[in-house]
Amino acid sequence: MTGRDAIRKYWAEGAKYGQSNVNFHVNIISLENNIGVAHWQATFNRVPSGEFVELDGILQATFDSQGECVEFKEWWHRKESEKNVTLK
Repeated sequence: MTGRDAIRKYWAEGAKYGQSNVNFHVNIISLENNIGVAHWQATFNRVPSGEFVELDGILQATFDSQGECVEFKEWWHRKESEKNVTLK
């Protein structure tokens, strides 16, 4: 996705109503100069199937001098099952 409008559209039309029981956890790995790197984990149930999804990812964000994100990169692994467990 590129730009604020594309990101807003994704959350408004897709993820907002497509997920329930969302859990999210993040650990900052590095924050130096204008680049931040973090490890994140998320779990949720898909709507309407109820399928349980586990995500484990890394993100890198680059910011300009006003603190606005100018580049965002993300990598993740996804595991899906019928089993519902809680992220710890």
